[in-house]
Amino acid sequence: MNNIELNISNENENDKEIYLKNLGNEALEYYFLYMTDYKYNTRLVTYTIIPIIIISTFTGTATIFQPYINPDNHSIYLIIIGCCNIIAGLLTLLKEYSRIVHMEQNISYVAYPYKQLGREIQLHLCLKKNQRDDDKEFAVKCKERMDRMHESTPGVSEYAYKKLKELKKPSNNNKQDISEEISSQP
Repeated sequence: MNNIELNISNENENDKEIYLKNLGNEALEYYFLYMTDYKYNTRLVTYTIIPIIIISTFTGTATIFQPYINPDNHSIYLIIIGCCNIIAGLLTLLKEYSRIVHMEQNISYVAYPYKQLGREIQLHLCLKKNQRDDDKEFAVKCKERMDRMHESTPGVSEYAYKKLKELKKPSNNNKQDISEEISSQP
């Protein structure tokens, strides 16, 4: 990510606005990264549940029909049911491991403070200069808040970084600022 340095001694208003705009864009990029990770992990968990349901239904149905199986094939039938149960158990273990490692339940909550900070900066910059608080003081508070969020948030996957790079690629609409595109996402 961009490491933006705050030059507090500089009193140029345009530099402060550019700094705040860059900080707001960085916050919205982190929001995008964490939400992309959350959506990816949710899909991963969903797609591992489907085979588990199918296999469990198959083994449950097969167990019901066990008394009707030819006694010569009974041992093979039990082995097949047992193997299917083991596969379903391994898939369940994989799903739970993925959920715990990626902290599926917390990633979306990590993203919202970044979006909130980005929106606060956008709102601050939308105000007329005479209606705003001191830009320098606001920038220092925002930078401290961003640093605290960075310290307490988990890492981001390579998948999310690739998605952000795809979003940043120049496209036909030649958008210089992707913050509108990121902030419009739910």
